[in-house]
Amino acid sequence: NELRARIGFLTSDLKLDPFFTPDYLFCFYSKMYGLTDEQIRERKQRLFSYFGIDSFAFVRISDLSTGMKQKASLAISLCNDPDLVIFDEPTNGLDILSAKAVEDYLLHLRELGKTVIISTHIFSLIDKLADRVCIILKGKKSYEGDMASIKEEGGIEKVFFSCYEEDEI
Repeated sequence: NELRARIGFLTSDLKLDPFFTPDYLFCFYSKMYGLTDEQIRERKQRLFSYFGIDSFAFVRISDLSTGMKQKASLAISLCNDPDLVIFDEPTNGLDILSAKAVEDYLLHLRELGKTVIISTHIFSLIDKLADRVCIILKGKKSYEGDMASIKEEGGIEKVFFSCYEEDEI
């Protein structure tokens, strides 16, 4: 499906098969998207190097740390060079340096004109990455606006807690 090939997903609940390696899974998913061997080699080298997982490429997922599993998941979810990236808690389980690398990569994707949708509870990540924000409480949209509006209203934390207090009334 053309649309599916242009979307990259990552959930906070890691679903990589523990028996396989990041290298195998990257190649498997890349082939499912129809990438050539040359595209797979180039993208794997670039993403594995960027996220610091090249030395763990042939280690079984079950033997990786939580952070390394998250970075492998990120690289694999980006194997098809998607135009639309949807990530739930992309920095979950990462140390400070790895989280910064993920933030920088998401900014890079935005600069390339890609659409990046992030679900997170980390206000600083929203401040760094978001152009627009939607706050959802109890499954319903509580707020939607751009970052300029949010800053005028006192920042994302203030807006969130105002929405939360209104919802509790």
